[in-house]
Amino acid sequence: MTHEHGFHHIYMGPAELCPCPPLDEAFLVISGDATKTSTAIFERRSQANKREKGLFKLTKGVIGQTGNEKNWYIFNESRLNGIFHEKLIDWCNPSIDTTMETAYKVKAEKLETYIASSKLFDTKDTPSRLIIALGDPLLILKRSKDFLQYCDIIDLSLHPLAMVWQESINDFLSELNFHKKSKNSLLWLAEKSSLENINPCNNPSISEG
Repeated sequence: MTHEHGFHHIYMGPAELCPCPPLDEAFLVISGDATKTSTAIFERRSQANKREKGLFKLTKGVIGQTGNEKNWYIFNESRLNGIFHEKLIDWCNPSIDTTMETAYKVKAEKLETYIASSKLFDTKDTPSRLIIALGDPLLILKRSKDFLQYCDIIDLSLHPLAMVWQESINDFLSELNFHKKSKNSLLWLAEKSSLENINPCNNPSISEG
């Protein structure tokens, strides 16, 4: 199988929103969704059984300072699973009505550490597509700033609450030579690339309305 563009794909978010990149491209998933049920959802949504060995890795964790732990919250609306508790979700969008079912601790680590330990790819040999669907995406991007030089695409379209940070993220990424694909998209492209035909994983998020 061949593609016009080849990428390393890195997804951070809950199982319910996991995308399915091309099967012959490396795919690293970093998530605190670690139950048997969520693992099965990841494997189903990513079509893990169709991927070659060495091209897919599901890692339990979140982005943060090395050695720290964060709470991972499970909600009845599983697309909201992540590191935000109910009050923060309500602050982002008061119209969302959800109930926390449980919570547990997950390790925090730098993005570069997860990539190195996955042994899926060398960041320098192929550009990366970074897909963030949880937490404060601006903070995650800032903590991963050194890695962004290897990214051609930053995709927040799956993040249920991303519109809250849209302007501040655009300001931050503009300084790093990324531009928004279009006014209403949550997709940023590196100026060094020529990828205007790339589409986001999803439409604008529910934090819009």
